[in-house]
Amino acid sequence: MSLSTQALQARACTPIAVETMRTLLVCRGPIAFETLEIYRQRRWQLPHVVVSSREWIAELQRTAPWMVDLPAEHVHYVQEYSDVEAILQLVTAYHLDAIYPGYGFLAESADFAERVEQMGARFIGPTPQTLRAVGDKDAAIALARQLGIPTIPGDDTLIAFAQKHHQDEIAAEAVRRTLAMAQRYPGFPMRLKHPAGGGGKGQRVLAADGLQSPEAEERIRDALTKVWSEMGVSPGEADPRKGVLLELNLPRPLHWEVQIFGDGETVVHFAARDCSLQNHGYQKFIEVALHPPAIAQEIAKLDPQTAAAPISSLRRRQATLERICADALRLGTAVHLRGAATVEFLIDQQGNPYFLEVNPRIQVEHGVTEGIARVRGQPISLVELQQRVAAGEKLTFRQDGITFVGDAMEVRLNAWHEDLSPVLGGVVHRLRLTAPAEREPHVRLDASGLLQRRQPWIVPSYDANFALLIVTGRERHETLERLITVLEDSLVISGKTALQTNVPSLLRLLTLTRALPPATEFRTDTSLLWMALTAVVETQKQTVLALVPDFPRRPGAHDPALFARLLRATLEAGFAHPSRLLTYYLKRLTHPAPRPVAALEVLWQLAAELRVPLCEEERAQAVALQQAVEALWEQLSANRQQFLSLLRAAMAQALEASPEFQAVCAHLVATTPGLDITEAAALLRYLLGWLSVDVPAITALIKTLERTEIHIFLEVNDDLSLTRPAYLDDETMVAHLHRLLSSSLRPTLLRHGELLSPMEATIYHHPEPGAPPFVGIGAEVKVGQTLALLEAMKMFSELPSPVDGVLVDILVENGQGVKTGTPLFRIATQEALHSPADAALHQAVEHVFANRFGLLLLENES
Repeated sequence: MSLSTQALQARACTPIAVETMRTLLVCRGPIAFETLEIYRQRRWQLPHVVVSSREWIAELQRTAPWMVDLPAEHVHYVQEYSDVEAILQLVTAYHLDAIYPGYGFLAESADFAERVEQMGARFIGPTPQTLRAVGDKDAAIALARQLGIPTIPGDDTLIAFAQKHHQDEIAAEAVRRTLAMAQRYPGFPMRLKHPAGGGGKGQRVLAADGLQSPEAEERIRDALTKVWSEMGVSPGEADPRKGVLLELNLPRPLHWEVQIFGDGETVVHFAARDCSLQNHGYQKFIEVALHPPAIAQEIAKLDPQTAAAPISSLRRRQATLERICADALRLGTAVHLRGAATVEFLIDQQGNPYFLEVNPRIQVEHGVTEGIARVRGQPISLVELQQRVAAGEKLTFRQDGITFVGDAMEVRLNAWHEDLSPVLGGVVHRLRLTAPAEREPHVRLDASGLLQRRQPWIVPSYDANFALLIVTGRERHETLERLITVLEDSLVISGKTALQTNVPSLLRLLTLTRALPPATEFRTDTSLLWMALTAVVETQKQTVLALVPDFPRRPGAHDPALFARLLRATLEAGFAHPSRLLTYYLKRLTHPAPRPVAALEVLWQLAAELRVPLCEEERAQAVALQQAVEALWEQLSANRQQFLSLLRAAMAQALEASPEFQAVCAHLVATTPGLDITEAAALLRYLLGWLSVDVPAITALIKTLERTEIHIFLEVNDDLSLTRPAYLDDETMVAHLHRLLSSSLRPTLLRHGELLSPMEATIYHHPEPGAPPFVGIGAEVKVGQTLALLEAMKMFSELPSPVDGVLVDILVENGQGVKTGTPLFRIATQEALHSPADAALHQAVEHVFANRFGLLLLENES
């Protein structure tokens, strides 16, 4: 006799021993590996896991390394991680007690959670009722308003409208309501957001000026279609899931999130995380711990007499943090939270918090919280707490038993281009972390089991992320120092030539962060501004490279062309990763040297920064020059005027009359056995000759780096907000710079006007069968616009246009298999489209060279 549904649901709520709970993991990547490790370390019953067809189609060692050591009977294949029927059949077939969905796929599905409980198993996460109350964004916003928590101004009526109306009516109503909101809030961008979206998926932002243009309706409809497509809703069919939220897009907010946890009765918070550093798709990639004691620590460092404004700003920040933690607790208590959830807020430029959404699941960045939170003085594991509460245990602590220590930061290691856009495919051949013993307790790498494997690993299409690096410290600068050191010296990632990661971009942004006061606010557009600065550098690539001389047949005594090979190799390496050039310049601004730096010194410093290989002769010359210059500077008692006077005398061929020259020569003779005055004078002339050499390409590069006006970033405002160059206040200019950067970083995709396939795949010209094509012949295309889908090993990736232009021809059929390098589309680039923007850029960044870098330019020195 079968048990009733009511009896089965009751069984799902009856406490059992967590040690013997038979669990099925319906998740992948770092969270799956972390959960397996917890079960192994606690010696609990070994979980079962599922793997999707996208990953089992190849060897598991290459696609799902987290499960390679599991017994075969614990690994189960399903078509997809969201294949509900297949997953529930496994629960029945193997008499499983619980399902853990991690942080993806089915983690926020109330219907799935309910079906799990109806068959007598446990859903390791919030109850179905909680998921319905806060899992959909419109429901969560309604609850927040009911509780008196401020929400972003918006319009949620399209959610209900879509339940009763057809496709065309929904689109027309969306246009009408969006334009109406634009009239009520002039000058503000608008965001279209699907209630089931998240992590940058299922949303589009419409620029304020675009909403006032004649093409406003077309732009709204286009954005709506893209939102539907990303959420798997066919644009051509009636579907109640077509309802979207309309929201004011707050300019340059902070993005904070509060970590809460409950057992169905008691709810506590574990402070917050600052997730404001995001890419242009609103995807987080740097997350920072945020808790009141850390803010109090920063306040204590400041002098009330000289830093009244920053102290006031920090106190407002502390009050805002305490307020959102209290609001998050109220939300969690209202829905009787069981398990983990994150309550997200946006903070406007005046410091006002607005509820954004609830993520009723564990978050990717939960390791940041674990780095700073303590219960009765001991570290916590949120994933372990999830398992225990699901087994029926109650929290053994309350809010007053939770404390916070130090600082923590997480960076997501992603397969990304330098412009922070995903790479199409890639294989990791090696990932190793070699941290010194004293640093090990402060470094955590969640890498899906890659550290334990020796086989290559395919970066999947589910997510460009392949590892999470979390570093802790006593305070922010210590954390940053450790994190930068690990990324530069301890972490080894290698793969095929095509594999690109975001490590260079991470290092540059972290260097900027380290250069500023630890309490500086980095808002959601900070990383985009850095990319825009990088693009300004990239625009001058050809100008700088054109100044590299050819290697001379008969070089002179001090001919810089002798270093033409090294100069070209260094500059090409720099422009291949232009953000590294900016970082070198930034380091000089934040740690200014007391003396001017000669052009040849810059060359060797850059070569070292960019890790350009040197031949033995070049290496010896670099060491000799550096040692000689430092010795000369010391002999002149670090006197800038004497140093410059000596160099001017060398250029004027008047060294014999220079008292500095005579003094240095005398010192050389006195301190160097066997050296006479003639030899000393010759050595000094030789050194001064090289220091006086002009290297036009280096001078042009330094002038280009100054033109970015990155020095303005270092002028932090009294309210601790980041100052920005005036030309980056223009959204159109920033968008233009992003297009320039994207097209320059991936120039090999377009050859002679033909867009080539970046991988072996099957190409699809339509988002789904029966839907209109992404683009037609004769259509104008923009950088980043999707032209087609590429499918390889059942993994789908969007193929973006690398340039602005017009699609002249489609060279392959829909559904055709293509090889790497196969011509796919013919695009005529429209240089005329760039001309006005390029002219505006030139005008915006043109200025008088102030030589903030300290390059040795004798004609300008005084």
